[in-house]
Amino acid sequence: MVRQHARRLGDALAWTILGNDRGIIYPLGENDPVSIPHDNHGSRGLVAICEVLASRGWGFPILHDVTDCLRIGDATFVTIDGKERKTRTIESKTRHIEPPRENPTASTQYEVTISFVGHEAPEKDFKFDIELDPEPDPPRRPDRRIDRQAKRMHSALMKQSAQIDTPFIVDGSKAVLSRGESNARSRWGEVREAIAEARSTGYSSIKIDDAFMCIFLYNSAGLSAEAITGEERIVSDIVQSGILSKGDPQYGIVTSFLPEEPKRSACNYLPFYLYSIPPEAICDILHGRLVIFSAAGVGAIASAIEDVGFRVEIPKSDHPLHSMRIFSEISGPSGKRFTAEFGHLGIHFMECAHEFMGVEYVQDVILTMKTSTEKTLPGIIGD
Repeated sequence: MVRQHARRLGDALAWTILGNDRGIIYPLGENDPVSIPHDNHGSRGLVAICEVLASRGWGFPILHDVTDCLRIGDATFVTIDGKERKTRTIESKTRHIEPPRENPTASTQYEVTISFVGHEAPEKDFKFDIELDPEPDPPRRPDRRIDRQAKRMHSALMKQSAQIDTPFIVDGSKAVLSRGESNARSRWGEVREAIAEARSTGYSSIKIDDAFMCIFLYNSAGLSAEAITGEERIVSDIVQSGILSKGDPQYGIVTSFLPEEPKRSACNYLPFYLYSIPPEAICDILHGRLVIFSAAGVGAIASAIEDVGFRVEIPKSDHPLHSMRIFSEISGPSGKRFTAEFGHLGIHFMECAHEFMGVEYVQDVILTMKTSTEKTLPGIIGD
């Protein structure tokens, strides 16, 4: 649990340094979980090369190993030029150079190789000394991951730097980056009031639109799993909220807890350290005194998406929000009609649940995707 909270603190630092720019953060999270690094030559070499590059104007370095959300590359450097935030992600490989036998007390030397995509090359032949007492890493086979890492870094860079509503090739397929504005906002005022009530009475709840229900549980001595599952008001509040009566009730609800359970995919939504709530409430989350339970009505969300002109299918699945299929008829070149499918929206549903936004946010995202598709369809399929 401590390690998990430490990783989320790293996420909070990364989000802050990167200006909460999801267009930079999300492409770097499309990879398997990153293991906790050992204090060895690899980690020391990375820190050393980051110090050297930072001193030579590359910007402020974020080490990916201290985060959960940054999983491609080893470090990202951030510079700010006026209002523009520029980033540069590197991969680092370190080889320990054994000291000469005639001088075994010589300062430790590493040969560090860095790789990056799409940026100007730095000066060659970095040389630096690190004063420490090393133990050589065991011999390793040639690393076959380098090509895969380079491809992932290239893919992330393409997604970060692509022009809006302009087709580009990534991972061998055509893609389009769309971006729009949403009037949906996090309900921080209601959340703060609910937390204050829970700290006073032990329990509170709020409904967001007719699709999401948030439960707040508090105990100054800490909350056990039994205390949470035995809280009868959770079920009654969800039933009375109406989120099950909107749309098709057979799809039920999808639940999530904060603090969240460790999972394979990155937590690509606002870290709770950055919530607009009192600092003592964040401390309560860290110490298990405050637990936030979110319930999303799957049928209600589908109904809201249908209300803005889309057709929705929900396959039988353990994760109905992630497998939800959304369709719309769009006009192509010469007035020809096409059926477009919009998928992989699970990340936006999680944003709603963990950032206390209404279903209007999901509607805005999908409408933006549709508009972008109509604009770029000639460039994707040709005339």
